Amino acid sequence: MFVQEVLLVEIQQNIVIFVDEIDRVLSQNFSLDDFFIFIRFCLEQRSVNPDFGRLTFALLGVATPNDLILD
Repeated sequence: MFVQEVLLVEIQQNIVIFVDEIDRVLSQNFSLDDFFIFIRFCLEQRSVNPDFGRLTFALLGVATPNDLILD
């Protein structure tokens, strides 16, 4: 996976991934569930791989939790 094999290897500092205009993500032609499953996976990996503790996601924009979580 790119995050584990490249991003966390090449960058030794803390990493913040900003997703601006999160409301625009809602209108894209890909699975929102997959997008949020990926973010959750990265969060859960913190207990297995401490490098994931350096990774933070910031979601910016206008959306309610019900807009983002379908299941």
